[in-house]
Amino acid sequence: MALVNLFPLSIAAKTLESPPIHEYQKMSQKIQELVPPNLERNEWFGDSAMHDCVHLLPEFDWLTSQVERLCTQYVYDLGYDTRQLSLFHHRSWLNLFRTGGVAAPHKHHSSDLTFVYYFHKDQRSHGGELIFENVHYQNRIIRGLDQGRQRHLFRESNEHNFTSMTFPTETGNYFIFPSNTTHLSGVLTEYGEPMIIITYDVMITTKLNVHPLKYEFIPPHPINYQEFKNV
Repeated sequence: MALVNLFPLSIAAKTLESPPIHEYQKMSQKIQELVPPNLERNEWFGDSAMHDCVHLLPEFDWLTSQVERLCTQYVYDLGYDTRQLSLFHHRSWLNLFRTGGVAAPHKHHSSDLTFVYYFHKDQRSHGGELIFENVHYQNRIIRGLDQGRQRHLFRESNEHNFTSMTFPTETGNYFIFPSNTTHLSGVLTEYGEPMIIITYDVMITTKLNVHPLKYEFIPPHPINYQEFKNV
């Protein structure tokens, strides 16, 4: 029987060209300034620490420009008319993982797209994979079935029955995906240096030349916004 897969989740999973050495050095130096010294935790998330958004820092201009180019291409590849859409950097931050570090399952609730860049991962490291969970389980024909705990029931694990997808990671890898996608990381083990990940959250609105009342399901360009004055 031929099976047709419907409603795929489309993720960009590729490797970014290496930055010019002077750009890499600028980012590395700034990262050292942003990460607190003498961290004792296994993982550190810059959004929780509320450091400056990296897209506002000139040291990250090279990476920020790559994010803009690649996210625009991702939206275009999904079939959207990018001539009507504006993309905005919304939030961006650093993440650091040491041995035993892990990111629990989560979503990015306030943005539309998420760009994750593996700035540095020690070649001696293991783990630290990026994992996407299949929270919809369209093919769950047996109620309560979880492939992770009941693998013996499956003849094989494939795209028809998987409950999660794991991507190995290394320096230079990047991923683009809808921000409401549940994702997590594998535990980082056996490292010499911390793993550094840079995350960008992106919002999408209509372009400035699109009438603000044309679409009811997408925010109009922010130039149309007006903050309450008498509150």
